[in-house]
Amino acid sequence: MSPAELLRHAFPVLAVATFVVVPIYSAVQRGRSFAIYSTITFGISLVGALVVHTRLPAWVPAPLLAWVDAAFAFGIAAGGVPYAHLVRARLRGELFRRLFSVPGQGFVATSFLATFWLLGLLLLRGPLWGLGFAGVDTADVLRALMPLDLVPYVVGLVAVATSARPVTEVVRVPLGDSGPAEITRVPVERHRRREPAPLETPPLRIVQITDPHLGPWQPVARLAGIVDRLVDREPDLVLLTGDFLTMESNSTPGALAQALEPLQRARGRCYAIFGNHDHGAPDEGRAALAANDVELLVDASAVAETRAGPVQIVGADFVRRDRESHLREL
Repeated sequence: MSPAELLRHAFPVLAVATFVVVPIYSAVQRGRSFAIYSTITFGISLVGALVVHTRLPAWVPAPLLAWVDAAFAFGIAAGGVPYAHLVRARLRGELFRRLFSVPGQGFVATSFLATFWLLGLLLLRGPLWGLGFAGVDTADVLRALMPLDLVPYVVGLVAVATSARPVTEVVRVPLGDSGPAEITRVPVERHRRREPAPLETPPLRIVQITDPHLGPWQPVARLAGIVDRLVDREPDLVLLTGDFLTMESNSTPGALAQALEPLQRARGRCYAIFGNHDHGAPDEGRAALAANDVELLVDASAVAETRAGPVQIVGADFVRRDRESHLREL
């Protein structure tokens, strides 16, 4: 068997092995819930990936096919490693993150998307197949549509690239003189990738840090650097709006506290709430915030003295149901 033929068979073999081994290993080492989670995740992902991989020889040029086969084989192999490591979750080093976490989780997530993308394409291909059975020649049209199979993988590559660098956005919110009569969104100005023109009256400057999800996609050093640059903007208030942790950082004591250390330069101005992910390890979140003098508001309020005058901050805890009534009561 030639190297190209070996590569052609490598992906389906690795896919089946991953689908069988990772859930079994998860069940033995961590329990039923994580085994079910990994089975569903890989099951949905591999449907799309296997269908796309099977169709590649029909339109990918032979010189490129081996490279695409190699990419698929590496993607599924890299995807199985971090999921297996989640059985004993903890933050890993930079080499592990670059070799396995980013490409592997990216491939699994993209293949998950591909399954539903292919189902959507059936709405386009189904009638063409029906016309083909009726004697109408639709082969050329169907062949021309084949490259659409790879759209989710192109989207995945773009997503990984754009995730490597956060986008700065300045949002201007008009301040009111009194509390709102009802819970509602206020109109805002959004300025992305560029600084807006300065205001005549100095604004109340608020930095919001939300959904950092400390983990493979947001390691400690990177998050600390982002927070440090935000504190350099000399905000009047720093508001941390939850979802600090992932399965990896849940089980790595002290990691979040280290990532948030730059907030110590903004003592007395930092307030936080929990998101849904933080209820998985509340003690770790509380310890990290307390270590950096961040006041956690769990269905509570505080008044901060700022250059714009006293500002009341209301921190609503995460609830799954009846959120509007929860906020109204609070």
